[in-house]
Parts: sequence; structure tokens; C-alpha cells
Amino acid sequence: MSNITNINFKILRKNAKLTQKQIAQHLNISSSTYVNYELGISEMPYELLFLLADYYAVSIDYLLGRNEVNHVLLSEKELKLIKYYRLIKDDRQKKVEHLLYNEVARAEAENEIQILIPEGEKRGRTAKNKVLKKENNSNEC
Repeated sequence: MSNITNINFKILRKNAKLTQKQIAQHLNISSSTYVNYELGISEMPYELLFLLADYYAVSIDYLLGRNEVNHVLLSEKELKLIKYYRLIKDDRQKKVEHLLYNEVARAEAENEIQILIPEGEKRGRTAKNKVLKKENNSNEC
């Protein structure tokens, strides 16, 4: 594996403010195995490359050092949702955010998804929901 790939692993992880341990847990491997991939001691299997690319929303080409530009990959549906979100007024954006936070919390509680929390960041979804509820209630007055 090229040295660029190893650098990309580290850059992506650091930008996401995640530890090697957190990424290893997401990939369902040991921390030492992930460290070996990041240091270039071992080559990461394709299955894990796919998971990593999906997690960071980057192309496999970027991970493998074939493309030095990190393009965030969004589907047509995601682009359309972002466009619609930007078109609506702030109070409606807050309602969308509130709905999304609640759905993510539900999915996580039902073990449908696992959210990786960046190092040093607190789990703020519950607090965020309270803030959104408070803002929504104050807007109704």
C-alpha cells in the first residue's frame, strides 16, 4: 500500500477527531491491527477499505492514493435534500433537524446504527433535542 494511503487514513481520522481505537471498533478489528494499517505495516483488506470509504464518505481512489483530492460523495437524493433544506426558512430547518436527531437517536437505541463520537466531544443528542424543543416552544409564543 502506498505511503499516501497511510497518510490519508490518518488525515481522515484526525479531521474527524477520532481515535485509532474508535475507528478499529467501527471496523470491528483490534486497535493494534488498525494501527498497523495506518502505519503501513499491514495492508487493509478491501472489505475494510469499503467500510472506511463509506464511513468517511470518500472514494476508494482517495483512500488508495490514486486521487489526491478528497471529494465528499453524496447521492442525488442527498444533494436534493440539502437543496430543499437550504430553501426553507430557519424555523422549518429547526423542525427538520429535530426530526432527524430523534430518528437517529431511535435508530441507535434500536441498534440499527452506531454513531462514533469524536474524541473530546460529548454525546450531545439529548441535550441538542432539549435545545431544539426549547427553541421550538419559544418560537410558538
